[in-house]
Amino acid sequence: AAHQGERYAPESVSRLDHPTSGVLVVPLTAAAAASLTLQFKSRAVAKLYLCLCLGLPPLQGAFDARLRTVQHGRGSRTTAHPSGKEALTAFK
Repeated sequence: AAHQGERYAPESVSRLDHPTSGVLVVPLTAAAAASLTLQFKSRAVAKLYLCLCLGLPPLQGAFDARLRTVQHGRGSRTTAHPSGKEALTAFK
C-alpha cells in the first residue's frame, strides 16, 4: 500500500464472477484497495445482479444452445458454439 505522499497506481483487486462477467473492481486509493482486498478475502462482499432488457422478457421460456468451455488466460469461459454439447435451460 502507498504511504502518505506516495503515488498510488490503481490496479484490480478482484474480478467479479470470473468465469462469466469478468467485471473488474479497481479502487482509486490505496486505502480503498486494502479495504476491498480484505472484504473479498473474507467473503464479506454482497453481490446484486441487475438485468436491463429492451421490452418485456417472457415470463417463461427456454434457452436451447450448444455450449462448450473455452480456455483463455488463467481460466475458462463457457460459450455458445456449434461444436458444443447440447444444453437446454428452462426459466420461469
